[in-house]
Amino acid sequence: MRRVRYAIIVGLVVGPVAAGLVTASGQQPPASPAHVDAVANDLRLLAEHPALVAGVAPFHRYVSSESTLPARDRELLILRTAALTRSDYVFSNHGNAARAAGLSNEEIMRAGDGPLAAGWSAFDAALLQTADELLAASFVNNATWAALATRYTRLQLMDAVFTVAHYSMWAMITNTTLTVTVNRPIGVQQPAVPPRPARETRHHTALATPRIPPLDPLEWTPAVRAMLDPSGQRATGGCRVSRLRAASGAVRAAANPV
Repeated sequence: MRRVRYAIIVGLVVGPVAAGLVTASGQQPPASPAHVDAVANDLRLLAEHPALVAGVAPFHRYVSSESTLPARDRELLILRTAALTRSDYVFSNHGNAARAAGLSNEEIMRAGDGPLAAGWSAFDAALLQTADELLAASFVNNATWAALATRYTRLQLMDAVFTVAHYSMWAMITNTTLTVTVNRPIGVQQPAVPPRPARETRHHTALATPRIPPLDPLEWTPAVRAMLDPSGQRATGGCRVSRLRAASGAVRAAANPV
């Protein structure tokens, strides 16, 4: 029975990954065998709890292999998160996936040394710094955000934050519940304990304006509307909001003629 349950769970998660899906970023290439193995290993941890898998699997699948991030960038974020959270499972499980994404063994190990280690490009250092700041203060500083924004779209900026957030959660789960021996890629293992960001940095100044402005319901795509507003009620509300905005603009224009 347990073997059958596991087969069903892995089929639910690995099947779509291997086939490649159409996501918010468009048609995604099929995941590499290393990524498929990583997802299969992850879901093996939850095989005892099918209801949990049903809820977690789509999000885990998206973050681990279908997001808008380039695979190499995604794996760098995951490796740094694993190193900072001391998750031997996550770091080891993603060694082969990281190599399949183009990272060398030396780069995989260097992820444990953080953004200040010699050899990183400015953008790679910004990626690693993103993980450091999120785990230290639950916030990405303006300078780091601006560095990511030189290359990333808004969707990719969101996916970068969600990657660190999700894998910090995954590290909590594996660190708390597992004593697992995993197969490491040759020559790669969890690096030495990295320097932790200072505890006193765990604060931030609230944003005065959103970095990712919420969309008006009228701007939602049909797919988003089907998920968030299947009854269509928010469309009406959005029309009311738009009319109020238009009226307010007209009042301002009348009060301040050119």
